[in-house]
Amino acid sequence: MLATLDICKARDEQGVEIEPVVRFENTVLRTPSPFACDTRPRSEEALRLIMEGE
Repeated sequence: MLATLDICKARDEQGVEIEPVVRFENTVLRTPSPFACDTRPRSEEALRLIMEGE
């Protein structure tokens, strides 16, 4: 997934980046709490690879 997707901060309705709040659900394993992000294919070829994997 990391090779085929650009992962960026989410944006609000005005297009301003939303800074995620850093919280962890599990202090032993350091599992982050869910947060919004923007994922987009890096190219048409990457999109094709992603769609083939479904």
